[in-house]
Order: sequence, then C-alpha cells, then structure tokens
Amino acid sequence: MSPLPWIEEAARFGFALIGVLVPCLLASILARIAWRKNGARRLAYALGAALTAAAGLAAFWALVHDTVARIYRSQADLAYREGNLVSAQALYVESLLWQDDLATRDRLARALLANGNLPEVQAMLADIRRRRAPAPPSPLENYLWGVLDFFAERPASAVHRLEPVVDHGELGWNARLLLSILYFEQGRPAAAMPYMAAFQSIPATRPDHAYLLALLAEHERRSDEARALVAKFPPGTLSPFWERRLAHWRPPAVTAPPPAVDRPLPTVLDAEPGWVPMTASLPTLLAPSTATASPSATAPMVQEVAP
Repeated sequence: MSPLPWIEEAARFGFALIGVLVPCLLASILARIAWRKNGARRLAYALGAALTAAAGLAAFWALVHDTVARIYRSQADLAYREGNLVSAQALYVESLLWQDDLATRDRLARALLANGNLPEVQAMLADIRRRRAPAPPSPLENYLWGVLDFFAERPASAVHRLEPVVDHGELGWNARLLLSILYFEQGRPAAAMPYMAAFQSIPATRPDHAYLLALLAEHERRSDEARALVAKFPPGTLSPFWERRLAHWRPPAVTAPPPAVDRPLPTVLDAEPGWVPMTASLPTLLAPSTATASPSATAPMVQEVAP
C-alpha cells in the first residue's frame, strides 16, 4: 500500500468528479438551448435540468462520502501495520461514519481482536454475518471466527473456518499454521504435511510455531529436538493456552509460576512480510519473527488481513 494513500484517493476523486460534473454541465447546456427554442415545453426542460442537477449533486455527495471513507480506511490499515492498534480502531470507526460497509467492519473486528476485546469481536462478527447473509463469509470473517474457535477449543469449527482461507495471500500463512496444529492434535499428521516445508524453513521464534515443530518432531520420534524447541520459552513467559501445550516437553521438575495477572486470550499474527501482528497488545502467540525466507517460501510469521 502506498505510504500516502490520500494522494491516490485525491486523484481518484478528481477523475470521478470530472465524470459527474461533465454530464451535468452538458445537460445544463442542452436545457438552456431547449429553453430558448421550445417555448411551449420550457417547463418540462427546466424540470429535466433541475432533476439532472439534483442527481449530479447526489452523486457528488456519495462520491465525497466514499472517498473520505477510503482515506480513513487506508490510514487505519497503515496504523494497523505499524502496530498502532488504538489509532487503527478509531480510524476504522471514523471510516464507518462516512460509509458503512462490511469490508471495513471486518477490519474493525480484526483490530478489536488484536486489542483483546473478545466479546465485542464476537458480537461484531455475529452482526456482520447477519448483514452479509445470504452471501458467504469473507476470507477475513472466516479467519477471525477460526481464530476465536481455535483458542476457544472448538477444533472442528476452527478447521471448518480456516480451511477456506489457506490460499488467501493475506491470511493464508496463519491459517495454515493453525490448521497444521489442529491436524496434529486430531491425529491427522498427513493433512498437515503439505504445509510443513515452509514452517520448517524458518527458525521458531514464537510459541505457536515452536509448538507445531515440536509436534512434528515428536511424530518423527525426535523427542530431544522437541524438548530443545520448547526450552527456548522459559516457564511463566507464555500465556496459559500455550504453556499447557508446551508443558508436555518440559522436565517434570519445571513448573510455570502462575501469571501475576490473568492474561487475555492470545490470537495469531496476520500473514505476509511487513504485516504487523494482530496481537501487539495481547500476550502474542509469538513475537514477530525476524527470520527471512526465500521468495519461493510462504510468508514469514509477520506480515495481511486481511478482514
């Protein structure tokens, strides 16, 4: 995305404005000509010109709303990628005030999830589903429901939500990561194997990634390697969700002290290179990966988005 999206929007607005005003101007000129030449039908021509002008003004006002909403949404996307989740949430709300559309609502739900507002996220996703029905869910809607289902221990529903997203450029990386974990936990390692090459090519710097690689190592009877992966994350540094899963490979004497404050439910990061984690304000599943992969590999653990 352009660092100055308002420039693109201004250009788009200018061309669209020309497209609205030129027909109105031509209609006005034709109405004046008709007014002079057809005295008996002057009222009809004047009414036609007035209706044309009103239609032009309505189109212009709709264009203003659409353009301003796009600018706010573009700025919100930039704030989200930079990790400024509070600003992103406020800008998405401002965009909705100018133009209420489901794509922006999807992105606002993503920002709310990143801020840990889980009840709000569920309520918003339910409202989005009602508004979008009977159309199918958007990729981002499916992804967000899948993330919620994953951490709420609803594996069947999570698989159902995440499978349609695996080929989505913005969200596919994390969808494949979570699906691979679910497949291993369900005793279906063969279903996870098509995705494993990309995850094996990048060092595990986040607990979700380490957990997946530990599951693979255990499946291949490499228990020492699984324990080494888990040892990178000291007890007490993770959310309870991941601590429970990694505890299988910890020495029996090592127990995690209870967290001082009950942490909110973690979520996952978005997908492609440069994409800021959804969980910047949560106990992230994993810190953003600093590793880089070859262009042929799937995106690293930080990036959409989509929403």
